[in-house]
Amino acid sequence: MTHAVSTAAVAGTSIWQSMLGFEIPATEKILRTLAVYLGLAVIMRLAGKRQLAQLNSFDLLVILLLSNVVQNAVIGPDSSLTAGLLGAVVLVGFNSVELNREAENATYGELRQAVLDLQSHLDERLSALERRDSDRGSHGGDGVPG
Repeated sequence: MTHAVSTAAVAGTSIWQSMLGFEIPATEKILRTLAVYLGLAVIMRLAGKRQLAQLNSFDLLVILLLSNVVQNAVIGPDSSLTAGLLGAVVLVGFNSVELNREAENATYGELRQAVLDLQSHLDERLSALERRDSDRGSHGGDGVPG
């Protein structure tokens, strides 16, 4: 802590400015965070990992190491508290938007499949009724062969 205070004092800024001020523009911070998120999402998709249940212990290790590797790409030269919190908000917010989008797509896909299954079932029932009616018609309609 004394190192941070002395560094801030030497630079001519207060500890509050050092902790809460941005060293890079907020838009750059947001764009860096989203770029790393999207890049990692593409890498995970290419690796065939779509769900947490598909991960094994080595995958978890890779994820932990990835977080350390991409840390500087996310934070850039700005290691202030505010910049870190902004990065966290962007990550959590964008992730929730992605999860909602995937849930909507899954719901649509499930609903579409249910409609197709129902349509198939109705087609089978209709065919069975038509066969039955056709069999009755060839027997004279009274159930007794003609």
